Amino acid sequence: MLLITNQLTRVFLAITAMAMTIPALANSVPQGIAENVRESIVQINSKDNGSPGGSGVIIDEENNIYTVLTANHVVCSAIKRPGKINCSQDINYSIRTYTGKEYVMKNRQVLQTDQNGVDLAIITFQAPDSEYYRPVVIEDKPLEIGTDIFVAGFPAVFGRKGADREFAFTGGRIVFNQNLRNGYSLVYDANTLTGNSGGGVFDINGNLVAIHGLADATKSGFNAGIPIKTYLQLTKGKVISSDTETIPQSEPAKISSNDRNLQIIQNFGYNPTACEPGRQVVSIMFGNKEYCVEPRPPLTGLKYRYNSTTNQLELFDAPKSNNPNNPNIGL
Repeated sequence: MLLITNQLTRVFLAITAMAMTIPALANSVPQGIAENVRESIVQINSKDNGSPGGSGVIIDEENNIYTVLTANHVVCSAIKRPGKINCSQDINYSIRTYTGKEYVMKNRQVLQTDQNGVDLAIITFQAPDSEYYRPVVIEDKPLEIGTDIFVAGFPAVFGRKGADREFAFTGGRIVFNQNLRNGYSLVYDANTLTGNSGGGVFDINGNLVAIHGLADATKSGFNAGIPIKTYLQLTKGKVISSDTETIPQSEPAKISSNDRNLQIIQNFGYNPTACEPGRQVVSIMFGNKEYCVEPRPPLTGLKYRYNSTTNQLELFDAPKSNNPNNPNIGL
């Protein structure tokens, strides 16, 4: 986990005083969220550099290829030299899922361009047809001070390292937003430790809002994550799933007969169609992937997103004439 000693120290007293006016976080986690999130959080381990390991979040799946978003320092032992980030090539990384299955890292996309760049990376792994891991729902809306959040990952505690680490889900609240370093700007008071780096920060609906990876070295109890909005800005809204250095423009998901998202849409009773400019369609977002269906009741909005926790389509964008209280659509 990265440490920071300067900016957090300067604001500690002011934030402490402010935090005293905020009620304590509820003891209970919203039902089902921790267990659903657990299915999407992975361990990232290595055997060649003495690291206790890190964490990552599954954000996409296509044809049994899973895309994991994590902190770059978890999967890139950077060679110390000026200029562009270069990762050591003699370290082998593996991904361990909640089922205990372990997979080799297939590809790595370093999003951190230099020492001051955003501390994010994307890796992929391939699983057999018999295994399925649910990608998270991404949420890029602004988070206000006092908002409840939860950090999920695999901390190295009680001497446990690598594959011996246990899943942990800790609660806290946003204490302030301030650009610190390497893209970290969302600061919260949830407890985290080494090993949590690269894990997810979630809202009360179980949506991914940030990637954790920075701690205050003064032991103030404050930690920081990189907002998902920063990731989307880097990738122009497109999930990257290869080791190419090119960041493509966003594009609709391709319809494939073995696409599990497509199967969910069909279970709702809707007919998928091409997302073409000028066509009257309704968009359904699965994370960063866009699917289009032919409009018909009860799809009265323009865009929906699928919430895997509630198994519902949530209204994301609606015409001004629509009822703002339009209900969500569930199976």
